Amino acid sequence: GTGFAVTPDASGNLAFQTQAGANTITVPNVTGTILTNKTAGTVLQVVQASYSTEVSISSGTVATGLSASITPTSATSKILVLISQQYNLTQSGGANIYGYMTLKRGSTAILTGTPGEVQLNSGQQIGGRASFNYLDSPATTSSTTYALFHTPNSGSPQIMQSNSNTSLITLMEIAA
Repeated sequence: GTGFAVTPDASGNLAFQTQAGANTITVPNVTGTILTNKTAGTVLQVVQASYSTEVSISSGTVATGLSASITPTSATSKILVLISQQYNLTQSGGANIYGYMTLKRGSTAILTGTPGEVQLNSGQQIGGRASFNYLDSPATTSSTTYALFHTPNSGSPQIMQSNSNTSLITLMEIAA
């Protein structure tokens, strides 16, 4: 016949196993709710990181300091990346200044922004917050790091987290 055995381990977890031993469900010894199904679109986990150390960028593609890691529970999950990056641009010459953000998963660029151009007189500054989101399909259950990079067009300093203002990155695992 069909049946199952319940076996507690040393920590008090209960292991339900079919009589043939083909399937096992382990119930942890904790208080909470057991999620029995994962409906598509359900948020499975949320990770948020903040960064408030000033980063000055004059050339090249440089990490803004904003990054976070998440370990998806399923290879079919999607990761919704939400960015709120504080910035300050200072004009030290006569040319238009601009920069663009690049979102990377590990070392792979998955989203590169279109440059926005600003004309300032020498010595003028402009600051604000760049906010955007991206829905990624990393196809893994390994720890995955998302990081934001910035590339300026000129030697004018472009400062991320100016005056220790906080930038945020939020990662949400979404069931497929």
